[in-house]
Amino acid sequence: MDDEFEPRFGSITRTATIDENGSTVATTTKYKNGEQMPQIFTTYEVRTKVYTKQEETALYLKFSDEHGDDLDACFVIDHTPRGDKDGHYYVVTRWTTKSE
Repeated sequence: MDDEFEPRFGSITRTATIDENGSTVATTTKYKNGEQMPQIFTTYEVRTKVYTKQEETALYLKFSDEHGDDLDACFVIDHTPRGDKDGHYYVVTRWTTKSE
């Protein structure tokens, strides 16, 4: 999609990878009557490689302290075949911020 395209109605989401684990940041801009709405939503999905339940628990406690009041905060465990073979798995944390 052309970066200069602005829809009359709807939204545009641009996603970028931010690290080697596949973490992403997605920025969504909404449009109404051809004008950009003032709110811009940024969704972070951070994948962290962990090897033990202790690391997982520490990440959970830190995440819940930082994003416990966010309505859309999400903490997920993701096992991959390669990670299982290599002895690690991923903790995926996701949250959205709104700026005006």
